Amino acid sequence: MAIEYQPFSNVIETDMLQTGSTYSYTFGNVWLQVEIYGTLAQTWFSTDAYSWIATTSVNYNFFNVTYYVGPYVCAHNDGSYWQAAFTGMQFNYLSTASCLAGWTSTTVGTAYIGSYTCASPSVMYITGSGADYTIGGPTFQYQYLYQPMLANANVNFTVLVSQWGLQVNGASKAGILVSSNPNSPSITNQMEFAWLPYADVIEYQFTSTSNAVNLGSSPPVWLRIQIVGSVLNSSYSLDNLTWTPFGSQVYTAFNAPFYVGLFVCSHNDGTLWQAKFQNILLQTS
Repeated sequence: MAIEYQPFSNVIETDMLQTGSTYSYTFGNVWLQVEIYGTLAQTWFSTDAYSWIATTSVNYNFFNVTYYVGPYVCAHNDGSYWQAAFTGMQFNYLSTASCLAGWTSTTVGTAYIGSYTCASPSVMYITGSGADYTIGGPTFQYQYLYQPMLANANVNFTVLVSQWGLQVNGASKAGILVSSNPNSPSITNQMEFAWLPYADVIEYQFTSTSNAVNLGSSPPVWLRIQIVGSVLNSSYSLDNLTWTPFGSQVYTAFNAPFYVGLFVCSHNDGTLWQAKFQNILLQTS
């Protein structure tokens, strides 16, 4: 498998097994990225190393054995030499051990089973399926990675939804979920605050309350919830500096133990979709 830049053709190209895709690109330098977890490989490219565009995703059985990763060059004219410069190279090994301490993963509803892994305590990769999460119910299907909170805990939870997989549904979503019972969800016991990158929408849902805003583009988005007493406030940011208040809710279930975490819903049950969460900061008191 490969993801490559062809500068004289202004093309980004991926070659994976017997599948491939090309993307027009005319901006000069390009950042390329491949992420591998389990048997799934996902490729990305970026013009600024900040906003990433998903390209091809494929499953490889040979990831179960020793394999090799590195940069390569092809002149496409044997006997002639051609040179390319690679800068800013980084190799990160993902682990599902210490950085997942304290987190519990569950596939909610009858959704196709998802997965999760992490590169550090502040970087999570969650793959989920599921038909929907909606205040209208009765469908609650998604992948949920959460931590338990004590009754009356004050919570500050901030996360960057930084990258996502190829589109499987225009309403695929990833974000923060607060629940009083993750194994028995209902419209009265949980709150969703999510980023829908293919709809360019930030969404807030709780009981009969919902709110949505269209950003007009699909940048990485910071999401934050703050819980003090029985009041939950949500806000979002595009730069982690300027925050826009978004939704506020009184939630009496905070008087008992509750759960806070990250969720992914592909909005197309049976088809997995991945989101990458970075800068995860969960503070409690």
